[in-house]
Amino acid sequence: MPTLYLNASGELCLELRGAADDPILTTFRHWPHWRRVDIERDPNTSRFVAVTLIADVTYEPTVRAILRRSFGLTFPDLPGTSNARATAKRPR
Repeated sequence: MPTLYLNASGELCLELRGAADDPILTTFRHWPHWRRVDIERDPNTSRFVAVTLIADVTYEPTVRAILRRSFGLTFPDLPGTSNARATAKRPR
């Protein structure tokens, strides 16, 4: 499940972990507003563990809208530097 948070510098971070988040990464990876990408690798293999996309906080509403419309994910408001995990609306 993706994590949306503000880092210590006040930048918006979208952390994606695991194969379940691959569709989100595919959607966002060419978005031109990312400042940088942090990649976490497993030290024992060549596999990626997590990808964190980092943008200016002004893009938070846009990122939230894309995640909500495309994936049904909503996040609580981001107070300071605390993490906010996604919740998915599941069809009944």
